[in-house]
Amino acid sequence: MRSFDLKAALAGEAVCTRDGKPVTQLAYFNVLDYRPVVGAVLGGMAFWREDGQYTPLGDSPYDLVMANVKKTGWVARFKNESGEGCYSSGQIYDTKEAAQESEPQAASYHEIDWEE
Repeated sequence: MRSFDLKAALAGEAVCTRDGKPVTQLAYFNVLDYRPVVGAVLGGMAFWREDGQYTPLGDSPYDLVMANVKKTGWVARFKNESGEGCYSSGQIYDTKEAAQESEPQAASYHEIDWEE
């Protein structure tokens, strides 16, 4: 999981607690001195510091982090000159069509998924 980013979180990027619970309805109240970040977790309200920490005493399972985002892309695969094995150019394309257009000499095209 990525470190908490207050600006990104308030802009709508997904947020969760360090132990994976989704946090929704995140808001910032500048009138709250100690823990001005407020959000809904498991049907209740919770408060955090601006840096996403639940407590100043160190890491907590309730600290805020940016949720991982699942991404999908396409890679072109090429056969080795010997005909044994394959390799990829390392380029990831948004669509299969984009991969085919950019690398028409590829032996095959594969969809891949990852999280950031």
